[in-house]
Amino acid sequence: MPDTRTDRRPETAPPGAVVPVPRAPDRADRVVLPGRAPRPAVRREVVGTPIAPGLVRDRLNRVFAAFAEHRISAVVAPTGTGKTTALAHWARDAGLDVAWLRVASRPEDPLDATVRGLAGALHVLDPSRPRAGDRDTLITRFAQYDGTPYVIVDDFHHLDTPEVAALVDDLLDASTARVVVAARREPGLHLARSEFPSLLVGPEDLRLRTPEIERLFADVYQEPLSGYDAWSLAQRTDGLAAAVHLFHQATRNAGPAARREALHHVGAQVDLAMASVVAEALGEHTSADVELLRLASPLEVLTPGRCADLTGRPCGGTLRDLARHGTLRPVAGGYVLPKVIRRHLLEELRDVLGEGPFVEHVRRCARANLADGRPAAAVRAFVLAGDLAAAEAVLATDGADVLLDPDLSWADAWGLCERWSRRARAVRGVREGRFEDAARELAEGGGAVADPATPQLPDGSARLVARLQHVLRVWTAGDVQPGDCWFEQLRAVLRSPDPARGGRRADGQVLHAVAAAVAGDLVTARQLCGDGSEGRSGLVLRLLDTLLDPDASRADRLVDEAERAGVPWLVRVAGGLADPASVDRRIREADATADPWGALLLAGVRVLRGLVAQRDAVAECEDLAGRCRALDVPALEAWARTALAVASARADLPEALRDAEMAVAFAHSAQVPGALAAAWGVLGTLRDDAGLVADAAAQAAAAGFDLAPWDGLRAGAVPRPAVVAEERVAPLEVRCFGGFSVRVDGAVPTFRGVRPRARELLRMLALDAGSQVHRELIIDALWPQLDYGSGTHNLHVSISSLRTALEPGVGRGASRFLVRDGDRYALLLPPGSTADLVDFTHHVRVAEESRAAGESDAAVAALERALELYAGDVLPEDGPAEWAVAVRDRFKVRACEAAALLGDLHLHAGRPEEAAAALQRSLEIEPCRDASWRLLIRAYEATGDLAAAERAWRAYRAVLASLGVVGESAELLRSRSR
Repeated sequence: MPDTRTDRRPETAPPGAVVPVPRAPDRADRVVLPGRAPRPAVRREVVGTPIAPGLVRDRLNRVFAAFAEHRISAVVAPTGTGKTTALAHWARDAGLDVAWLRVASRPEDPLDATVRGLAGALHVLDPSRPRAGDRDTLITRFAQYDGTPYVIVDDFHHLDTPEVAALVDDLLDASTARVVVAARREPGLHLARSEFPSLLVGPEDLRLRTPEIERLFADVYQEPLSGYDAWSLAQRTDGLAAAVHLFHQATRNAGPAARREALHHVGAQVDLAMASVVAEALGEHTSADVELLRLASPLEVLTPGRCADLTGRPCGGTLRDLARHGTLRPVAGGYVLPKVIRRHLLEELRDVLGEGPFVEHVRRCARANLADGRPAAAVRAFVLAGDLAAAEAVLATDGADVLLDPDLSWADAWGLCERWSRRARAVRGVREGRFEDAARELAEGGGAVADPATPQLPDGSARLVARLQHVLRVWTAGDVQPGDCWFEQLRAVLRSPDPARGGRRADGQVLHAVAAAVAGDLVTARQLCGDGSEGRSGLVLRLLDTLLDPDASRADRLVDEAERAGVPWLVRVAGGLADPASVDRRIREADATADPWGALLLAGVRVLRGLVAQRDAVAECEDLAGRCRALDVPALEAWARTALAVASARADLPEALRDAEMAVAFAHSAQVPGALAAAWGVLGTLRDDAGLVADAAAQAAAAGFDLAPWDGLRAGAVPRPAVVAEERVAPLEVRCFGGFSVRVDGAVPTFRGVRPRARELLRMLALDAGSQVHRELIIDALWPQLDYGSGTHNLHVSISSLRTALEPGVGRGASRFLVRDGDRYALLLPPGSTADLVDFTHHVRVAEESRAAGESDAAVAALERALELYAGDVLPEDGPAEWAVAVRDRFKVRACEAAALLGDLHLHAGRPEEAAAALQRSLEIEPCRDASWRLLIRAYEATGDLAAAERAWRAYRAVLASLGVVGESAELLRSRSR
């Protein structure tokens, strides 16, 4: 099949041409705009670091930074994992001397090709010396190089011979070079030489994690995925970069709902896209090896014995070879196939055997899974075979073990016993942090008590379900005493941090560590976190460790562990720790998915980082305190109130002293020594009480505080005298482009308790901010299934809740923002307010009027201000809602036209480079706009960059071809563009 890497081009293509060939797995799937790549253009030679678009992964750059500490390193992973792209990103960002060599296929003389290629790569770094012509001269040139060259040999498997390995050894002996090879299988280099420290980076390092998939879809593909959908995609594809990219290709522009359907119920379109990944991954293996993998695919874990049973021949050596090639991944007790490949092989097996033999074969493998002590794999295999009775029989005997397995995909099988499906969905809800939903699933599924029509469950399953019910009751209603389970005890620790609670328990370490951290004894908490622990209690310890000492590498490892354990809520929290910029979005997502505890942790992270950065965090502290109060965790609320006291004092608010006094009182009543010491420090500083501050500082130092929270506060602050201020209306800031946001006097309102439909109403009114919307239009859009009376009632309730959120304490009829005039409602914009849709419309109108008056400079300035406001589609979170689509499309067209008009004005004013930039923006918004393409070609020709103009024409022609405009019609359009 054709090579899909970024630097592969047809031999007939001119340098720098944009050719419509399959693109790299991690490349943005959108029309490639010419002129965007840095100059100089990519050369046709096989040397030089390639320019690789796509997502730059900071985590991988941190992994690759270890190349500096090792003389020889290998990046070994199958095709489609993004080796070339990741190495290119690191090479360009590291600021090092990189000599890059890439080979496309196995040459007749690998040694000669290596010598010539490395000579050319080194000549790029040091053109002052003649290019080496033979092996010895090449080694001499590297020895003479002034500095430390990093030699990267991409696709090294094409050159992997003993002669090339000897060349690499001699090069390392004679120079200070660092050698990095990227290959599909383990290279034959001497990685174990003691005098040369080596590093091996494998497919697990290259695997896309959930936060990276979120960033890829949001920043590169411009089609954001929710955190849970990104987690599901990572699970389905094993994070294989090519599979993730092809999923995007198969579902682009489909909308969130259709993409989620494709993700959770893979259809033929997605399967067809994934087939290319599988074909390339298996293309190097013999038909016998592929047949072995196909027959063994129902096993999940492939072992030599089981594979021999299926094929009738020894398979141990074959499995080891497949693992060395990266096709199989070693695990405890055997090997596993990547999920994308396994799913494809299963479909092939069904086609090859036929339905009846396929079912019997899968049943045989299911029984083998059961005999090997893998009941969860057996259940999944029986469900695959459609033998639900056999699956339920396994659940009846091994249900507890099956429910504890990370993969509960069998729960969605149609026709499976409702009781077991609900139990599995309840367990899945717990892992997602949706305790209320999980409790509801258990209750509707009959819980642990059998009814007369259902056989009694075995003790193990009954005990598990009963314990799960109790756990959920402890974490939701909180009206029962915690049992012996450490997870139940953890809830009590968060209420009252008694370090002695965990000392007498088998899982006491995690309870002791959390209690110490909540109480403020950070020294003890850090020591306990460092001891390590297995299982899910170990995950909690690692989470606590990362919260206490935020570190990107530690957060990356936590994301990886949480994904393997199948705990999406922890993936979300760890993703926020790894990427601080995503915390606000993750909090909103946790709230939307009914994960209050995950939202609480992320809100705490936001507050902590806000205080460390010394920015105004008063509203965030108030939000955190409210979340703690809603979940009944007074110990954590004590810390939130102390943080509020610090933030109020830093902001020099009149109520700062009162907040400090309340923090002291609350921490004392909640018995949280660390929060009490910090609150005493804030209060002592505000009162200018040196003795109180000294006592607080001593306690904070003993507890292991890195910084005293009250440092930098103004000493001797006293409450300000009351002043009479004129009543004013807090201005609003409304944003709809690229996502909805609203601020009241610079602060984000708290929408806790406001129903999703009421928030949708606010967004609907924001589209016409400053104008009135008739009641019937609102009811038809938001409550079409209700009669007029019920719809009107819901509208009144929603308006009331929104008023409370925007203006807490506002009296009836006194709202200044949400007003009613007869049958019409409006979101008003008091003086000083801003709304991006209104401002965008204003600037576009000014531009049109200025252009008509012949004032080109004024028109350019107005258009530039309008395009600065256009941050993306209008209200993308509302997807295909009819009331949003029309407005979204209208503004998209206007933004595209505004950018094109800006380019036309620049072009007529003799500024072709600025014109090209504006026209690229127009095509980013709408790639199919003919006039923008023709103007872009003219702009490039005006700059004298004929290569860019040619690339623009080729990209334009690709768009025309996708629209069915080909041949003479396309040439006619080109002639018109000139």
